Amino acid sequence: MQRYSHPNGVITYTFDSLAGLPVAGHVSTRHGVSARRPGRRSTSA
Repeated sequence: MQRYSHPNGVITYTFDSLAGLPVAGHVSTRHGVSARRPGRRSTSA
């Protein structure tokens, strides 16, 4: 697994077993305090 720190502060990981696949085969996830709790509705417009 390769870890990349991008200039905008985003950190991504590339799994060696997925490196040759098209973008649709890659995994993406986001962790952080900005994520809403499951089942909560947004009140912003």
